[in-house]
Amino acid sequence: MTEAVAVVVTVNGVERRRVEPLPGPAGVNGDFYLVAAPPQWAGGRVNWIDENGREGSRGHELLPY
Repeated sequence: MTEAVAVVVTVNGVERRRVEPLPGPAGVNGDFYLVAAPPQWAGGRVNWIDENGREGSRGHELLPY
């Protein structure tokens, strides 16, 4: 099973922030990630990274708020 070792946010193809997992609360399987993204990052992408440094999917677009 592939697991995320980090989550990255890229904007215009440039990595802006990389975060490591936080342990989940007792009784919950898995880890959690928290990334603060300023409004100017809207249109960027967030994706998880596996232990080999590969992106886990095509990522998700950051939407404006």
